[in-house]
Amino acid sequence: MMNKPDPPDSDELLPLAITRSGSDTISAKSESRGGANDDSSPSLQSTSTYPALSKILFRVLPLVVFAFSIGTYMLGEYENEEALEDIEYKGHLQTQQQNAHLNASDAPASNHYNEWSRWKQIGTDCAADQRLANTSTLHCGIAVHGKMIIEPLIANEHGTCGGVKLEPNYCLMPSRGEWTTTWEGQFNDTNATTTLPPLPRRFGKQYNSSEETTQSLPRCETQEDILDGNQQGSPDKFDREWVPNSCRLVPLNPFTWTDHSKCQLTIIMIGDSHIRNLFTATVNGLRGSTAFAEAHAGSEDKDTGIILTYEWRKHGDDKNASDHFVVHKGTNNHTDHTSLFDVCPCDEHITRCLRIVFIWAPHFVEQVKYVQLVNDLQADLVIVEPGNSYEERTVLSQEWTAAMEKILLQPNEHRHLAVLHFPYGKQPKGRPEAIEEWVKGYNNTTQNTTNQISYWRQGKLGFGGKQSRKTWHYACGLGEIQVRNDVVMAIEQCTDEADTAYIRAISTLHFDAFSPH
Repeated sequence: MMNKPDPPDSDELLPLAITRSGSDTISAKSESRGGANDDSSPSLQSTSTYPALSKILFRVLPLVVFAFSIGTYMLGEYENEEALEDIEYKGHLQTQQQNAHLNASDAPASNHYNEWSRWKQIGTDCAADQRLANTSTLHCGIAVHGKMIIEPLIANEHGTCGGVKLEPNYCLMPSRGEWTTTWEGQFNDTNATTTLPPLPRRFGKQYNSSEETTQSLPRCETQEDILDGNQQGSPDKFDREWVPNSCRLVPLNPFTWTDHSKCQLTIIMIGDSHIRNLFTATVNGLRGSTAFAEAHAGSEDKDTGIILTYEWRKHGDDKNASDHFVVHKGTNNHTDHTSLFDVCPCDEHITRCLRIVFIWAPHFVEQVKYVQLVNDLQADLVIVEPGNSYEERTVLSQEWTAAMEKILLQPNEHRHLAVLHFPYGKQPKGRPEAIEEWVKGYNNTTQNTTNQISYWRQGKLGFGGKQSRKTWHYACGLGEIQVRNDVVMAIEQCTDEADTAYIRAISTLHFDAFSPH
């Protein structure tokens, strides 16, 4: 069991310049833990008092204030802010990893969706709020009011930030794309059909359903078998995967996920920004993105309700597909959510539909409210995050557990639930144990033998990094304090190995939810 992480040691902190006064004072509105804008780093405040005591105090006190300001910024009001994840990088481990990153022989990938991807954009439409600013002064690292605070630890290729294109108006999440397993004459001088090369390792070595059947190891069927493994891959390429010792994980691939499924497969993710990271990593992984940064909603959109949807459709030739990403705003007052997606035809033209939803709902009561949406959309797999730092007092809401059982699970014995918990930050003691006890109790009471419900504690697979150490998240994001599209917060390569590993582990354990009932 992982203990709550310690704050970073003082010798781990990078140089900062945070003196602000007057109208330049930086502050973050906070309406709950993590603030209204949970993605931002903690607020910076600057105070200076110089009593006329002596020359020694006059010289020493400013240094003390400066050091305190640095500590306040980097520790992020450690007990009070959005969940800090595994910052348990100490001395030799940090030095070893940092040197490996800086001395990497391979340059970071320069394309968001590179030429080898199975996916390519259709048209020029970009999902709402998903474009970088139209300015020539885009920033890379962590910046406040246009001033760089923390520089990236990686050597970025010109015109990129953590592998993401750093150019005006660049679209982080195109609305529509075309998906194909083979492209006519794309990669040679002939018109012959050429199979696409393998994708980054973290997505899984297999990239079509036929190759899955050739693997010597069986698909993992228990969580114990999945957790009995290790990381493999190259840390200098930021492209590692979790590899179980006695079985295999399914690849992050929609053809594999839907190969033996019923016509329509629906996955719903409910929670705060960490679950949104999981959603964004899943979509970018399905699209074959080499690197990505995540745009996110501001406080007003979160207050009025925001839902993100992604739909993948397999065409009748079994080789091609198309997809569609949409940002839905003002959803709190909606009572009919069936309109979030078009009806899947399930005919000779469209044979499979994969639908994935993210619902911004960080509090227990909000998650209970959206349980009905799960039924409306006939979800097969639900991934939910129980409270995190937004719920400081209640360990585990009984109303929440009752809703999960009576509304979500019991009416549909084929529906699966994965509880993904980010156990850091200011949370009540005993929450991990309470969740685990509830999951075990439910499975024992129902004599469940099909992994219908599972509990995952982030950190168990060991993935993490300086991306999250500096921005409190596994994924690269935008802005600082506010949502700012001229700043890409990238300390390392923007691959989000952690969330990619977890969605593969969860989809593997709950693969039965993808099958016809």
